[in-house]
Amino acid sequence: MNNIELELRGECTTSFDELKRKLDALGEGRHERRTMVMFFGEVAGRGVDIRCRVTNGEAEVVAKMGEYHAHDRQEVSVDVGVEQVAEFARLFSAMGFVNAKVGARESFEYHIDDVDVSLVRGVSGLGYIEFERIISDSEIELERPKLEALAHKLDVKLWTTGEEYYAFCKRLTDEEDWKFTGSEADMVRLHNELKQ
Repeated sequence: MNNIELELRGECTTSFDELKRKLDALGEGRHERRTMVMFFGEVAGRGVDIRCRVTNGEAEVVAKMGEYHAHDRQEVSVDVGVEQVAEFARLFSAMGFVNAKVGARESFEYHIDDVDVSLVRGVSGLGYIEFERIISDSEIELERPKLEALAHKLDVKLWTTGEEYYAFCKRLTDEEDWKFTGSEADMVRLHNELKQ
């Protein structure tokens, strides 16, 4: 069963436009705008990252299990109605996922050499790139070099430690996102942002 998200990432704040030009030369990109509520917690001793999100008018709830910085987390996704996203967010908040934040991102999505590439930028200008494939657990060691080769071809310096990844996430949270508590005021604000 293909439910492992093999994903490698790196910052591209200063090289965003140059990377977009390189990616455009390699394939056609799809523009996306995403608003999401991100929950981080632990279930049964494992890190869990839940996203309630709307991307170009399409909504889904995604659960990723494993360490947040890991390159091989298990992922499960369920399509939902756009009107349900805020209610799912309220539900997860009520369940005790207190470390939650809301963010909006612009991205350009490519499929190059059998690798999904996401070039992502927040409203503050912070940018990052992700190389990903959904695979089975037994394919990780075979597929990882393909992602690394594409990153090398694009001159992308990948994060190699959890500390690098978490430091960038902290900057992104501090400069881009707002804390979601599930309060009535948060629900009104979230409904408004999901309509944009």
